Amino acid sequence: MYEKENIEFAENPFMPVNSPRDAWFNYRELRGYSNIRKDTLPIPDDQAKMLRHGYYACISYIDEQIGQIIKAFKKLKLYDNTIIVDIGDHGWSLGEHSLWCKHSCFSNALRTQLIVKSTNTNAGKTDAMTSFVDIYPSLCELVGLEKPSHLDGQSFIPILKNPKIEVNKYIFCRWENGETVKSDKFIYTEYFDKKGNVRSQMLYNHEKDPNENENVVDDGENIEIVKELKNVLSNHFQNRCIYR
Repeated sequence: MYEKENIEFAENPFMPVNSPRDAWFNYRELRGYSNIRKDTLPIPDDQAKMLRHGYYACISYIDEQIGQIIKAFKKLKLYDNTIIVDIGDHGWSLGEHSLWCKHSCFSNALRTQLIVKSTNTNAGKTDAMTSFVDIYPSLCELVGLEKPSHLDGQSFIPILKNPKIEVNKYIFCRWENGETVKSDKFIYTEYFDKKGNVRSQMLYNHEKDPNENENVVDDGENIEIVKELKNVLSNHFQNRCIYR
């Protein structure tokens, strides 16, 4: 489906301005493949283009397989009363910020698709934030089951009925020693040392900088938002996390 000559490189193949060393990694997952050199040099352009080409092909292949499943549901007359949830377990970097694969606290790795098909909701898209921990309580609500008391997260069914509704003011993500909180406008990350002390921080303004190319955590105008998100993250550790 894709011609090699039409494959473009990442628009921002560089680390963000003022980003901490903690944000960079040597994409050990990709380095583990036999035809990827085991050093710290950037992936050569010809190989980067091949990798992006293959990723696009993989996504289209998966789309086709999902289509086959849906066709089978319809053939068996099960489609109309079947709830379908399509998710990916993580996002993926394809050379953005000089990174590859999934191991980072940037949105390329933290954000993924969530597509829900149900009979009693409205079709559409939304910018509302939700997390995968919200899927379980949402499915309970869709099928009329009582939610177990141990559940974290909250139902996003109101969003499915009205895409303009917000159910989460903040959402949380983690990668190794990096803890992240996302609001509607900002994304804030703290990197911790082995003793649990904050070693470095990142803040990106998604309204002005959706590609996260400048870390503005030290900008004077962001003092209050950093304080707010730091407190939100701290409360999240205390009230909702059993470990870090």
